[in-house]
Amino acid sequence: MAITSAGLMMLDAETASRFPDLAAQGQPLVVTGAMEQWPALRLWDYAYLRDAEVKNGSPLPVFHAPRRGMPMRPLEQWLPLSEIVERLWNTRPADPFPEGSLFYAKQRGLQDFPGLLRDVRRPLFYPDHLVEVNLWLGGAGCSSPLHFDYVDNLMCQVRGERRVLLYAPGQGRALYPAYALREPTDESTPPHFSLVGNPHTADPAAFPRFADVRPAHDLRLGPGEMLYIPPYWWHHVEITDGPAVQVNFWYSLQYGALMTADDHRAETEVMEHLRVLLDRASPARRSGLGAVITSLCEATGQHPV
Repeated sequence: MAITSAGLMMLDAETASRFPDLAAQGQPLVVTGAMEQWPALRLWDYAYLRDAEVKNGSPLPVFHAPRRGMPMRPLEQWLPLSEIVERLWNTRPADPFPEGSLFYAKQRGLQDFPGLLRDVRRPLFYPDHLVEVNLWLGGAGCSSPLHFDYVDNLMCQVRGERRVLLYAPGQGRALYPAYALREPTDESTPPHFSLVGNPHTADPAAFPRFADVRPAHDLRLGPGEMLYIPPYWWHHVEITDGPAVQVNFWYSLQYGALMTADDHRAETEVMEHLRVLLDRASPARRSGLGAVITSLCEATGQHPV
């Protein structure tokens, strides 16, 4: 087992059988050589993706930014897959969008693309705790805001390159988590997102605690490489070389069984209800509630973050 330049443990096809035990420790991992049997690695080029079948021929939701460095917003109009691919590969004129526009079709269930689904292989070192498998298509400069996932995330890079910044769960306070700081009635920012948004453009006056934060890991993910991100690990993802194509698997490994929708809902409600209680509580009561949470974690064999 090797260590990457970003300080992450790295497995290859021969050592991937150790994955479940290492993932149970709650640390990110890089896996190489485990996608060699994926037809997608050799097939997914411009022409293949442009002509890929979409269930019911439906257009797709797209995030857009007029130029690099600007926030990505959902387009009101959905676009056919063929047009998204043509714009990502710069084979279609910019109109009606500005020259240099960014397009990001993200988190689209791969089951909506029957042909593409046949070109990927479920990682053999994972148990059957699959929650969802998604397709991500974007150009250089596209990014996802800083956030964490409730479930285990396995990113599988097919084309292009992504830079991933990883922040440990214990760094959460300095990352201005929305679940702790947004108004209870404000639904514009999901609770698992950071108010910082993009770490590269964070305003030090607005987020002074973040100014001194450094990611636990900073890595580049290239074709044929997988990155495992445990639940509650914060991450910011930016495409550095595009067009980039990625498949990600969401699992629920750390529950020991499939995480249900009720489990997901319960975790979110716990965070939101605690926030309301702590806002109302006196300092002494707040300290007492903190001790209760710590005791619960310790009593169930876990460590508080």
